[in-house]
Amino acid sequence: MSVLQFPEQPNTSGAYYGTCPKCRKSDGFLNIGRDLWSHCDQHQTKWFIGKNLFSDSEQETWSDWQRNGEKLENYTEIEPYYGKEAGNV
Repeated sequence: MSVLQFPEQPNTSGAYYGTCPKCRKSDGFLNIGRDLWSHCDQHQTKWFIGKNLFSDSEQETWSDWQRNGEKLENYTEIEPYYGKEAGNV
């Protein structure tokens, strides 16, 4: 019996909404008010996803949004990578 080795795939969680163009990863989403941002902590980049996309922002408080804003405050806003990992061939 042969075992096929598949190449390691990058972490593309959130790839539908783009990934960091340097590492092609996303460290998740953060709400700042109704604005939804994705980010890469390694490269300190962020990209805007949209407004009012998920209802979880309704469960957050002003202090949650302030903490998220402070985390992303010095991150560089970039254009995310959309490639075949994100379903774009």
